[in-house]
Amino acid sequence: MDALPIKTRFARRALVAACALTLTCALLLGGAGRVGAERTAAGNLVVSLAGTLSPRVLPRAQPAPISLGLSSDFSTSDGTPLPSLRRIEISLGNRGRLQDLGLPTCRPRLIRATTLAAARAACGAARVGYGHLGGYLELSRGKQVDFKAALLAVNSRKREGERAILADVHSTKPPMSFVMKFVLHRSPHSVHLVAVLPAQISRWVRITHFDLSLHRVYVHAGRTYSYLSAVCSLPRKLTSIVFPLATVTYGFATREVRVTTVRACEARG
Repeated sequence: MDALPIKTRFARRALVAACALTLTCALLLGGAGRVGAERTAAGNLVVSLAGTLSPRVLPRAQPAPISLGLSSDFSTSDGTPLPSLRRIEISLGNRGRLQDLGLPTCRPRLIRATTLAAARAACGAARVGYGHLGGYLELSRGKQVDFKAALLAVNSRKREGERAILADVHSTKPPMSFVMKFVLHRSPHSVHLVAVLPAQISRWVRITHFDLSLHRVYVHAGRTYSYLSAVCSLPRKLTSIVFPLATVTYGFATREVRVTTVRACEARG
């Protein structure tokens, strides 16, 4: 009577162990493009992170254009109000590359305190992605007003020459706009995008949802470039691998929460 459970457990372990080697395993356990959201809890804070990578079939050596999507939701396990979100850090692994050679840049003054349409008109040539923010405004006497905001991501640079992404956020009901600046930092094995929310926003805005998609293919000096590109570097005998796509650290007023999304890539050639 014990033979079947033992065999079942053994088969399951074998399937999980094979995950790092085969795309078929990733499909069996939930799909290669998007396997659902990873969730983590810190104290009473609950944070989810879902990631998408397109395409999933990539060259082994020469980087190819990709689209990267990240989506998070925030809540508390005990129903208490969310603390303010003050900092977002997105870390991308060494399989990816960020390139903005010849891509136009946008200055904060061109999009600050404008409409979304005006921001697109002023800095559409520098666009590198889009996204959304959702949450509520915490007003006096405990009153809350929900909002949904669109986000336009544009290429930029700091005065010191550091690369950056300006995330221009606009809500129409209620009227609200602000700019988050993601500054790019590099380490030996990853690329980091770090943004600090404006102090006046983090005081009275509570964010329950954040998503960001990065993708831009453009032409410069007769050549085609991609803002984001990646490889699926594997030995010839292997065809696919499961790897950490991105790690996002959310800095709240009360604590930091770090969550990683894992996806699969398939090697071509």
